Amino acid sequence: SKTVLDEKLRIIMSLNEETPALEITYFVADRKKSGGSYVTVIGRIKRIDGYSHNVIMEDKTRIPLDDIFEIDGAVFNRFYKGDL
Repeated sequence: SKTVLDEKLRIIMSLNEETPALEITYFVADRKKSGGSYVTVIGRIKRIDGYSHNVIMEDKTRIPLDDIFEIDGAVFNRFYKGDL
């Protein structure tokens, strides 16, 4: 849900210097027809750009915040005991 994703992004931003490896699944629209597909990337977030509403990965991949479906990573294990 959007609330869970917002909470996970807040946790990531609170880690300051620590940039854990994450798995981010997001929707990529098809440029030629309606629809698209979900893509999963594994990497580290460099920063979250509030102005453009993008997550910028260390490899320069830009992921629109509104297109993110799921964020997962071992870093969340210390914050959550149940499933998210």
